Amino acid sequence: GHASHVMAEFDQYARQNSIIMLCIPPHSSHILHPLDVSCFAVLKRLYRQDIEAQMQVGINYINKDDILTLCKRSARLFLVQLQFRVILGRLG
Repeated sequence: GHASHVMAEFDQYARQNSIIMLCIPPHSSHILHPLDVSCFAVLKRLYRQDIEAQMQVGINYINKDDILTLCKRSARLFLVQLQFRVILGRLG
């Protein structure tokens, strides 16, 4: 069906971009909560800012392909910011 085709594309995209997919057992998401508060909060903020920028130029609808593009862009910006923090930490 359509859903399995979309998942196959997503899996292929993940493999091509060295994205590691994780599955966690039910009722164990509390283990990842520290990441949600730290790393993922920054990533979510960058993604939200990108969505808001799209809306400011009149783009009020995004499709599944757009979501992957926006996520990729946000992740790259996140990694750049993280690299700057590491560099500044080494300097100071």
